[in-house]
Amino acid sequence: MAHYTVNHLGGSSEFHVNQKMGGGTWIYLGTFEFDKGKGGSVTLDNQVPEGHKVANNTVVTADAVRFGGGMGKVARGPIDAPVSEYTLSGLPSFAEGAYYWMQWAGADSTLLNLHEGDYTADFGERGAWVEWMSGGSRTNPGKTGLRIPVDMSFAFHSDAGVFPNDSIVGTLAIYTLLCDNKDKLPNGESRWQARMLADFVQTQIVNDLRQSFHPKWTRRGLWDRSYSESRTTTVPGMLLEMLSHQNFEDMKYGLDPTFRFAVSRAVYKGILKYMSARYGHEYSVQPLPVHAFSTSFASTPTPGSEGVVTLSWEATIDSLETTAAPKGFILQTRIGNGAFDNGVPIDFTAEGGKCSYNISIKPGKLYSFRILAFNDGGVSFPSEVLAAGIPESGDGRSVLVVNNFTRISPPAWFDTPDYAGFLDELDAGVPYMREINFIGDQYQIRRDMPWKNDDNPGFGASFNDFAGKVIPGNTFDFAAIHARAILRAGHVVHSSSSAALMEGLLTPDGEFALDLICGKQVTTPIGGGAKGCRFQVFPAALRKVLQDFSVAGGNLIVSGADIGTDLWDKVFPIQPDPSYTEPAKAFAETVLGYRWGGNYASRIGTIRPVRNSVLPLKGKLVSMEFWKERNQFIYNVETPDALEPANVKSIPFLRYGDTGSNAGLLFDAGTYKAVTLGFPIETMKNQEDIDILLAGILNCLRGGN
Repeated sequence: MAHYTVNHLGGSSEFHVNQKMGGGTWIYLGTFEFDKGKGGSVTLDNQVPEGHKVANNTVVTADAVRFGGGMGKVARGPIDAPVSEYTLSGLPSFAEGAYYWMQWAGADSTLLNLHEGDYTADFGERGAWVEWMSGGSRTNPGKTGLRIPVDMSFAFHSDAGVFPNDSIVGTLAIYTLLCDNKDKLPNGESRWQARMLADFVQTQIVNDLRQSFHPKWTRRGLWDRSYSESRTTTVPGMLLEMLSHQNFEDMKYGLDPTFRFAVSRAVYKGILKYMSARYGHEYSVQPLPVHAFSTSFASTPTPGSEGVVTLSWEATIDSLETTAAPKGFILQTRIGNGAFDNGVPIDFTAEGGKCSYNISIKPGKLYSFRILAFNDGGVSFPSEVLAAGIPESGDGRSVLVVNNFTRISPPAWFDTPDYAGFLDELDAGVPYMREINFIGDQYQIRRDMPWKNDDNPGFGASFNDFAGKVIPGNTFDFAAIHARAILRAGHVVHSSSSAALMEGLLTPDGEFALDLICGKQVTTPIGGGAKGCRFQVFPAALRKVLQDFSVAGGNLIVSGADIGTDLWDKVFPIQPDPSYTEPAKAFAETVLGYRWGGNYASRIGTIRPVRNSVLPLKGKLVSMEFWKERNQFIYNVETPDALEPANVKSIPFLRYGDTGSNAGLLFDAGTYKAVTLGFPIETMKNQEDIDILLAGILNCLRGGN
């Protein structure tokens, strides 16, 4: 048993690895953040975990430690090309085929030459890879291999096929009952186990999607076919043809991160329930992330002094799975620009479904928090990230940052009998955290263009200039960007999800200002729209909270790319709901002081202060930039909004550099002020510009010049 310790920005993480299996290939320990010169390292020793015994003179060894996957390392070329003409892909390893990973991960050459041509080898030799990994274990006792007891194998595919009239191709599952005319697996079990696995997974997927995305999601066949990936694995195996990548209606769902999460969770649940049935053990499904997360101070702390932050949240009930209820919660903390620590289970209090926990913070530092739920099935994805801080000095007035950017979605799309496709130039969608599957914008939108070959693929074809690049999305970690600037401006700051405000779990009370992050929030259909829409910018419950706050004298800061578009226009081809848009427009005009001026306000992403502005920006008389183009740092804004004054009390103070349209307005209602921005503050390219902009806004709200 080898004891590894990974020292990273968030602390130290320890692992015990059984070296009696998996020798000769890479063993994944985890994903961690490191920084140059910050003491990052990996150490190995022979410490034995409590409760384990090892024989005397046992030896631990380490051949190598690898950080990251790096770039593609295997030079390849066409079958008929000489080796001298082979080249590297120039792509990250994660974007290359499994065949090349197998070669780099120690697979013997006898496993890598079973088929001619890399394309066939890439899928045809994956079964041999499983056989090699499991060889010598309880699941594959008669073979020589790495002795890893693999229980099953799963191949995730998308299928081909085009259906007319907005039909969905749907989900197919494939297994193989005979291999070399044998119906037994190497450990003596029946190969009918594979059919059982395929049925569990397909049933779970279809049931979940029908409840959450489309009531008529198509369940295709449950096939017994002799496919290499389900025939040669030596363990129960299946192929999933999830949907058709050629069918436009399928891909409205396939490019939606919320759909992909639902599918992935359904696959996980199907496998879990199959394993439970196979071995006769109870199961628990890991919890969903918590919601309605907020931070608050019992009383506004004094600058320069310590304070106590109350973290509050609610467990999320999984309507599709009763076993997914959490048993407890883990708190992870980040200080300043560091990394999140490993987290600790917390002794929270619960009352009426609301959970809370108090934590002390020191002045002069920004603290960020996230909550994870856990049960016997595992740990949930993390909550959104909230931040709080107390300045070393300042006037002591507090600011509440509210995260209203909850959207993750596919790109905008259009759909006509002759033309259809995804409109990345209008809105490229919002990945969850980040995505690696985007290769380029679609260029072939004609439905009648057939596939001819891979160089001329017809309808749906896209460019490949982004192949291998990571596209940032909604990290749910933008409150800290705003809070950092607010703290530097001398204000006490805390933050909340918009859900906590809308559900009445947190009521703004006594804050000097509320900073609402709207990002790229915009009304978005669920998949193709069969289950309605979500992600409105100003739902009724949020409008009421903001209006009540302003009536009490609280100042408002609202920024986002679609704060006008969502009310006066649309991004997706859906029928606007007047019961939402009409009162929301009235709210924008009377409470926030703006009207919509268009959603193509800037092509280059520059903003500049208005000369002799009512809201001067200290030391900033030239243009500032926000991310209009895709980049490696943060989500980008394709179409920022232009804002027009709704009355004489609303005055422009920022304009877009190329068009001259209004980018920012100051509305002075007399008893409060509202600042609105047609672009998301967090997408500005420099933190210094964010600091200057928010400091100038807060100074103006305080009555300064």
